[in-house]
Amino acid sequence: MLISNFNLQWVLLSAWYRSQLLDLLVLGMLSTLGHSPIAFVKIFINVFFNLQFQVYQEFSQATDRCTTIKLRLYHVPSRRYRSVWYLQYADWAEQNCPRDVNHFLGFLEELSSVRLASTQEVPPGHNTNPPVLLHCMEGGGRSGVTLTADLLFYTLNHNEDLDISRVVGQLRHQRDSIIPSLAQYKFIYNLLISYLKRSRLI
Repeated sequence: MLISNFNLQWVLLSAWYRSQLLDLLVLGMLSTLGHSPIAFVKIFINVFFNLQFQVYQEFSQATDRCTTIKLRLYHVPSRRYRSVWYLQYADWAEQNCPRDVNHFLGFLEELSSVRLASTQEVPPGHNTNPPVLLHCMEGGGRSGVTLTADLLFYTLNHNEDLDISRVVGQLRHQRDSIIPSLAQYKFIYNLLISYLKRSRLI
């Protein structure tokens, strides 16, 4: 996963453009921007027209855990299509922690299933395990919680040694704003306990 902390203007102009360059298939917005995800997508459409892209909405679903939108991008000069998935999770409480552990687990499950579905659409000769771009306003708090949870779940699912402080420490070597608060650190522990209970591993 990649994370970014662009302000809205840079999110609009850079993150989606970078998705073309990096073969990203899934983008996760971990903030509320003051308008609906559909309005946000319409802003992207206007940006893409300036970049010679046409964007069509193929699918949109809002659930109690997140909003999931599938976009079809058409690059006019090359006449090529590709799909990009956009997920938005906005149920955050104080100190950039999700309000509810089980609610956030539902979002992570949706993110995982969308990532798996997107890999089925990768054209031959392209990266079959493309990264996911997560972005929030700070670039370390909300994105850091999501990235850390994803890495720890991967560790559990592959029967590797689980060391939360080591994982967070390694992530902080790359971006020092990852999990900046004690509340987020505690949330990660509660999230893992709930995940293990849900998976019936404890």
